[in-house]
Amino acid sequence: MKKTSQITYDSFAEMGYFYLLSPLADDILSTEELDHNDEIMLDIGRQVPIIGIEFEGETAKKIAPFSGKNKIFKEIVLNSGETIFSFRLSDLPSKQSVKHKNIDSVVFHFADNNYQEFSGIDIIDIKLYLKEYLIQQNNDNTYI
Repeated sequence: MKKTSQITYDSFAEMGYFYLLSPLADDILSTEELDHNDEIMLDIGRQVPIIGIEFEGETAKKIAPFSGKNKIFKEIVLNSGETIFSFRLSDLPSKQSVKHKNIDSVVFHFADNNYQEFSGIDIIDIKLYLKEYLIQQNNDNTYI
């Protein structure tokens, strides 16, 4: 069986995809646009809130360098003691954050005030997602 990368990019279609769950591990119930940014589409699952994320346009080009990568999230322990899984495109600070209107478990971050400069994702309800799929082994916890 062919192993699928967690992040894929199709240069011909200029579209990217970000798997939060192993392909075929859940059924897609619907695909919905993320409020505030129409270049980000969410595949909504039956067992987990978001199975994967489709990126179009300029947002897709930003994730292209990560294509072929796996286990790109970091496990972070917040000052509150809560653990999250976090992925960032760069070290730029987040100026705006948004969740899907019906899903509280995943937060999307943007480096601008207009929600156009996608900068990363936090999974805040980690019990819904497999750590083994998202996190590298022996990854040191970071505090923010």
